[in-house]
Amino acid sequence: MFAYMKKCLYALVLLFAVASAISCKGEMDQLQSQIDIIRQGEIVSIKEQMEGINTSIKDLEKLDAQLQVYIQLLQTASTNLQTTVGGHSEQLTQLDASVKSLQTKEADIQSQITSLRTYVNTKLSEETDWANATFSTLEQYNATSNEITALKDSVAAVNTSVSELETRLDGKIAADIASAAAALQSQLDAVQARLTALEARLSSVESQVENLLRRIQSISVVPTFTDGSVGIKRVPTRLRFEVLPRSASVALAGLGVSAFSLDAVQAQVKSSSFTHLPIIAVLDNGEFLEVYVNGEALGDSFFSGTSGASARLKVSDGNNERASAFFGLTPDPSVSPDVTVFSESSNCYLVPSAGLYSFKTVKGNSSTSVGEVARAEVLWESFGTDRAPEPGDIIAKATYDSANPDFVTFTTPEVLKNGNAVIAARDAGGNILWSWHIWVCKDYDPVATAHTYYNDAGVLMDRNLGATSATPGDIAAVGLLYQWGRKDPFLAGHEIAYPYSGTATRDTAASTLAWPSPVASNASTGTIGYAIAHPTTFITANNNMDWYYSSERTTDNTRWQPQKTLYDPCPSGWRVPDGGSDGVWAKALGRTTTFSHSWDSDNAGMDFGGTLGSAGSIWYPAPGYLYMGSGGLAIVGCRGDWWSCTPSGLSVGRIAIYYDGRVIQDPMNRGFGISVRCLRE
Repeated sequence: MFAYMKKCLYALVLLFAVASAISCKGEMDQLQSQIDIIRQGEIVSIKEQMEGINTSIKDLEKLDAQLQVYIQLLQTASTNLQTTVGGHSEQLTQLDASVKSLQTKEADIQSQITSLRTYVNTKLSEETDWANATFSTLEQYNATSNEITALKDSVAAVNTSVSELETRLDGKIAADIASAAAALQSQLDAVQARLTALEARLSSVESQVENLLRRIQSISVVPTFTDGSVGIKRVPTRLRFEVLPRSASVALAGLGVSAFSLDAVQAQVKSSSFTHLPIIAVLDNGEFLEVYVNGEALGDSFFSGTSGASARLKVSDGNNERASAFFGLTPDPSVSPDVTVFSESSNCYLVPSAGLYSFKTVKGNSSTSVGEVARAEVLWESFGTDRAPEPGDIIAKATYDSANPDFVTFTTPEVLKNGNAVIAARDAGGNILWSWHIWVCKDYDPVATAHTYYNDAGVLMDRNLGATSATPGDIAAVGLLYQWGRKDPFLAGHEIAYPYSGTATRDTAASTLAWPSPVASNASTGTIGYAIAHPTTFITANNNMDWYYSSERTTDNTRWQPQKTLYDPCPSGWRVPDGGSDGVWAKALGRTTTFSHSWDSDNAGMDFGGTLGSAGSIWYPAPGYLYMGSGGLAIVGCRGDWWSCTPSGLSVGRIAIYYDGRVIQDPMNRGFGISVRCLRE
């Protein structure tokens, strides 16, 4: 029996030792990678802290789970040894005491992990003072480091107890237990070293900000009027400040909104009071520091001229601060904001001119919050050609700040470049909560250029969704491709016209993203939740010929509907058009049957001017499609398809054009990626 127990114990300990050795390197490498993100010399924002800390917490939780397994192994060994050696020797008693001590310390580290996670999810996520949040984080890390030290001492005590029992144990069992303990202690050493390094790098933030504030020679407002005052509106207003030296201005913009405050003194009849003016964004334009502020809090008395006001800008790390001199504020009656705030929520925002834009952090075409946002980022940018943009060419910057939690703000370069981009909101763990398509098309007015189709069929855009041109033969007229019922776009090809080949493929347009490989639809990936969290992943079709998974021959028809849905990809005021016998194309054409139309072989498409509507040119290009079985781009320049929102069994109504002159209106499988042309609501 004893030999059998020794073999079992040996197998368990050996398994744990191997698992520890394998997992240790992977976990340490992952933690080291996370630490390396927070580079020496950079100013770290609260959002970046939250992401880094959450990753570290996950590593500590894995370590805690291994500690529990280790304790269980030692308890099993103690029980077996008591039976084998008989009685409760002094060494066994000491081992039991050490194991109990280790259990206590393990509970302590578990408590610290819980405390740290609670801190990140509540206090830190709500913290508006950037510097205070940084220093509070250091205190939390110090507490965790202390618990790691206590755990190391406990493991050392267990090692001592095992060593004293070596004469009573089988040599191999004792060696394996000691080896497992040594591997665990090595892992504890590594975790503590990483925490110490992270603490040192976070600590450097304090001196960086302090040195930055000391470098600033002056902060001076750039006046709007000759009397030195600045005009301010009720709506978001841009104020400009000259910061000397110039290099400090760029660094200040990197601190984010939370480091700044702008307070006004309002002169009233009997008293003066400070009025806090909310700051929406802080940017550096290469010449000035631009502070976007909302003047609504100044109230009716200020904007009616019955009370005056002066203000000053202040930047602070919680301990040190620099401020501008007070400057006069003058009411600006203009209602046009310097920040374009999209009043209607959508999955797609059309940008016709350079500037600063802001949209609500809600789910598409709704008022439902996307959840607890930690940061916003640009996922990808593309010109729709074979030349990839440099990051920032289309969207210069996207930001989210807890001081203005209901909005994502983004800015374009001063010289606008046509193209498409997607901005994503992530939670503290890095998961994508929602994403929005930013359609940048200079001077494009979709209402003014829209086409009215015959027979009251409807008003459609003059171009595909995502296209920056409506000119026949122009690659910019191709736009983007969509799987049916998904809100997020995929790239089409970077060229369009070439001789027909049923199997020919072309590369997609270049972008700033290395796009992930397609995944097969199953119960995990073929869901709306997965599609939202993975907006750049093409989901290949299942047995329903749909990316949306169902174990039976059923599907979900509510993803796109005539009443604009949560997942409709069109901008505000527009939607995916109706199809089938009552759809826009059938009404305008007066038919649903296949017919022939002139194919433009030079420009690869069809012009329906005078056929669908009276406009001189109604251009439909031939982008091909993303094949539902592989996600590959096929038959580019030979065919074009356009989705409707009208289901037909397991397929969906569409219109298609072919290189041989055929125009077909029939259902198409939902797994394909094809074009969308939006209908005015």
